[in-house]
Order: sequence, then C-alpha cells, then structure tokens
Amino acid sequence: MSAILSALSLRYLDGVTWELIQDFTVRSDELGLITVEAGFHTDFNSVPRGFWNLLPPDDYGEAGILHDHLYQVGMVRGQEIDRAQ
Repeated sequence: MSAILSALSLRYLDGVTWELIQDFTVRSDELGLITVEAGFHTDFNSVPRGFWNLLPPDDYGEAGILHDHLYQVGMVRGQEIDRAQ
C-alpha cells in the first residue's frame, strides 16, 4: 500500500507558489520510494483562481507536489517514468 512517510513543510512565496522547506518522502506501490527535495517549488493543483472556492488548489497537497515533481523531473531513482505511471 502506498504511504506518506514525512509531513509537508512548506513556505508560501508569491500568492501561487509554495516552496518545500524539508524533504518530502512517500512510498508508491508502483514506483517505490520517492523523495521530493527541499527547495522544490509547486503550485499544488493547477486550478484556475475563479474556482478556488470550489476546488482549493491546496486540497490534496501531497498528491499535487508528487504530480508536479514527477512531471518536471520525469525520473525516479535514476529511471525514466512515462506519463501513464
């Protein structure tokens, strides 16, 4: 079963962007151990501002950070991953 192994520790930067101030680690059933390093920037979930009251961009923040990280880096532990993963 996938699991979150560390808490999110973030700093709000500019009204849209957050910065991870400590490493964030999860264990994925499919991809194994994934660590997003401190200093990584995210907008959580890309939701147009007009919908924020219905779908706040920081809901499910852990998933948003992982998505942004995997999409930008495209690798886990030195191995390329594809969009389906």
